[in-house]
Amino acid sequence: MLKKADRLRRSLEAMLRSNRNLTVLGRNRTVADLAGQCGFDDHDYCQFEIKLEGRRMCLVCVPNVHWNRPHSMDRFNEVRIAAGSLGHKVILAPESLVRKAQPLDTGHRPGGMEYDISGGDRTAIFHFLLENGSGTLAQLAGLIRHPDPVGAVLHLAVTGAIDIDLDAVIAPATQVRFPARLH
Repeated sequence: MLKKADRLRRSLEAMLRSNRNLTVLGRNRTVADLAGQCGFDDHDYCQFEIKLEGRRMCLVCVPNVHWNRPHSMDRFNEVRIAAGSLGHKVILAPESLVRKAQPLDTGHRPGGMEYDISGGDRTAIFHFLLENGSGTLAQLAGLIRHPDPVGAVLHLAVTGAIDIDLDAVIAPATQVRFPARLH
């Protein structure tokens, strides 16, 4: 049986390889070494060096167990900053950006749309935000092929995969970006 980190690593790799505009280059040894110095081992996260339109960056996928703990995220941010000082761009991403939420039961949600968002749709949103930094709710909804694209984008916000400005009225022009912990 694969450990959770191995399943997450496979999900991340599959998501990245599904995007033709991205090239997966493998692991970033510098980031791995820095993570080890901060007390993380290979089962605490997964990462891939990627190339997107000539730009290299390392995507570090942080499991929810660490993403939701401020102390762990402080250490992941230390890794990001230290790698940046050595010329390596690191992007921290929550597990929820990569993996579908696991249902709490096996039954159908009564009276509601199932928000099963495909890896291709997640990748399209991820790619757009990587290239542009942010976008509008309408732009992101237009990228995906879900029966309820606006609801699907809002669902990703509720699960923490992306950030939406909830202090304003949600409208087509509402700004969407990576979660604040990624910066």
